[in-house]
Amino acid sequence: MKVYIGKPPSRVITKLYDWHMERKYGSAYHTPTTYENPPIENDAFDSVIELIDDFLQSVVNWSINLYLDRKKTTVKIRIDRWDTWNMEYTLSPIIHPMLVQLQKTKHGAPWVDLDDVPEELRSSKKDEHGLDVQHFERWDWVINEMIWAFEQKRHDEDLLDKFWDDETNTLDRKAHDKAHSRMVNGFRLFGKYYENLWD
Repeated sequence: MKVYIGKPPSRVITKLYDWHMERKYGSAYHTPTTYENPPIENDAFDSVIELIDDFLQSVVNWSINLYLDRKKTTVKIRIDRWDTWNMEYTLSPIIHPMLVQLQKTKHGAPWVDLDDVPEELRSSKKDEHGLDVQHFERWDWVINEMIWAFEQKRHDEDLLDKFWDDETNTLDRKAHDKAHSRMVNGFRLFGKYYENLWD
């Protein structure tokens, strides 16, 4: 198997207005609007800068961004015959590190069904934004379960070997079944939340 996926083309965004407002108002420009902190209103000069920035952005949109929007991400994939002998093992070394990176770089969280998480993560308390206080914790838990499941496959290790005792020639059936159920659930969560695997 050989996979090459290039970086997706990104649009050019003019930031003249943002640059101007940050220099003029500092961190207050990025402070969330509240009753105590009303939004900053443009003066005449700010409005002129905003108009210029809008004009520049429209020029960029009809030139550079028009080209970038039509440009496709380079994708080159070669699948060898042996890659499908055990796809569960072939794909795990790819999926596992991607999930690990997603866990580190994600900027949000989708809605997670309460039935998919442990009892202690099913809070009904709301924060000031109307989200329950464990909204992000639930997504962290789900991703961690996916990571754990694919990590087991990634090491090309059979769970039977992990819980087999060579000295007594016996299998710790209880520990094996618990680990296997957790792994199967991690794969189930991966399928269920596949469309939510975004950064």
